[in-house]
Amino acid sequence: MCRNLSKIADSYPCAPHSRRRVFVYTSNAGSATISGFSIGADGTLTPLSGTVVGANPRGATNLDITVSSDGKFLYTLNSGNGTIGIFAIQKDGQLTSFGSASGVSAAAGFNGIAAN
Repeated sequence: MCRNLSKIADSYPCAPHSRRRVFVYTSNAGSATISGFSIGADGTLTPLSGTVVGANPRGATNLDITVSSDGKFLYTLNSGNGTIGIFAIQKDGQLTSFGSASGVSAAAGFNGIAAN
């Protein structure tokens, strides 16, 4: 199911969790936020409470996102400030920020991120 939804409106990926809930996240570069949705059995998307479930610092310009293979973490490529945003994915799909890692050249044109 995640593979079929892996590129919805500039967003990916989705992360399966216990209780058989599946989530998909969108990267909102202009506002440096992340929106989250649950995916129903019939494929319908339902916004998670508050819809915006995570935020990077202002000006981060999170261009891309990825989820770790174990479904526990979400990472954002923040080209505006040269960082990688780090978030823990909660059982209800909400995100908890763990801050960011620096070392990526800001505004260098990087695009795309992957986690294993």
